[in-house]
Amino acid sequence: ENRAAFNVRYPGLNSQILAEWTGGNLRNDGEILTLTANDGASTLRSLAWLAVSPWPPLAGIQRDPGGPDFSLVLNSPASNPDHSLPQNWRSSGSSRGNPGSSDNSPPPPDGTTDSDNDGYSDFAEWAMGPGGRPIASTESFTPPGGSQGSYLLFRIPRNGSADGVTLAAQASSNLASWSSDGLVDLGLTTDGTREYRIFRSAQPIGSLSRFYVRAFISRP
Repeated sequence: ENRAAFNVRYPGLNSQILAEWTGGNLRNDGEILTLTANDGASTLRSLAWLAVSPWPPLAGIQRDPGGPDFSLVLNSPASNPDHSLPQNWRSSGSSRGNPGSSDNSPPPPDGTTDSDNDGYSDFAEWAMGPGGRPIASTESFTPPGGSQGSYLLFRIPRNGSADGVTLAAQASSNLASWSSDGLVDLGLTTDGTREYRIFRSAQPIGSLSRFYVRAFISRP
């Protein structure tokens, strides 16, 4: 949209610009962006992004001038993902992104190792980011058509530089059988510096005699 402004923010990357948008300002979300071939008719990619979950919300935050400004980048671009699906995108690992290159941090060579002996594997710590830990809390909630109660909330932090990571949660009543049953996926949220995937117990926590929950982190 503004080649001069791009060159000021990202010096030395002018050669990465394929074309300059001249059709006016783009909205921060909801805009349909379509890339066509030279014939002007064949669609190569098309998407309409949003600034809220299920799209990565950290990239959608409106920032004050000079503040951190995260970009929307493809999650595992080498896999040729469908650009129209929000799960195939992530917020950049650092402010302003990294145009023309990748900000992906490679996974540990042995994901099962716990190098610092803190109970979390190197893979889990890489996927959740530096200092990231799952957070469990309770919150009052009234489900549609139901009554108010106290529900368990389970937040799993996401490392923005961890390409291809999928965050899920599993619940159990006996620590032997685990499944996603009993949990509601509330999508992504952010505190302004880190993204979290949030899950809620399907039933009020007081109605459950035993309820255990764990993070299930995977990568192709």
